[in-house]
Amino acid sequence: DVPGSLEAYYQEAGRAGRDGEPAWCEILFNQADVRTQQFFLEGANPSRETLTVSFDKIRELCKDSPIRLSSRQLREIIGKDHNGLAVDTALRLLYRHGAIDLQPDYIALKNKHFDIEPIVDEVKKKYQRDSERLFRMLDYVKERDCRHLYILKYFDDPDSPKACQFCDNCIRKKGLDSEKLRDPEE
Repeated sequence: DVPGSLEAYYQEAGRAGRDGEPAWCEILFNQADVRTQQFFLEGANPSRETLTVSFDKIRELCKDSPIRLSSRQLREIIGKDHNGLAVDTALRLLYRHGAIDLQPDYIALKNKHFDIEPIVDEVKKKYQRDSERLFRMLDYVKERDCRHLYILKYFDDPDSPKACQFCDNCIRKKGLDSEKLRDPEE
């Protein structure tokens, strides 16, 4: 799967070769991977609608007293029209910002007049950052020049101005067979 960011990919790729032996990293890319990453983005960054519906439902259910529901049960009440991960994230955000008290076995309303706009603004900014990271990862997957240089530029590391000669693109430009380079015993 395509990781959600170059940071995540770099960490995963860094695991190869830790034993001191030669290593080869590959990303197997499928357009469906992008949809999977977008699902996770939506789950980590709930929409205004998901935040509003979640808070309104809690306000309705907790108008007289706390309710004995788990977040999973509340997610089922809120409905299947909302990404379950996004509802869980919305509940955590409402808790973190002091709108609700969220415990494993009960939920209580702390501020029935809570303004969700600060959370909406925070989520919008985070969603933009996360989306940009995913788009940069997709740019890396489609890169036709040296992948090593792409990563160095991404991390603002000017130490190596030359192509690496070892990524798939550099190997292809040199006219070498990457399959033979992966298994030097052949």
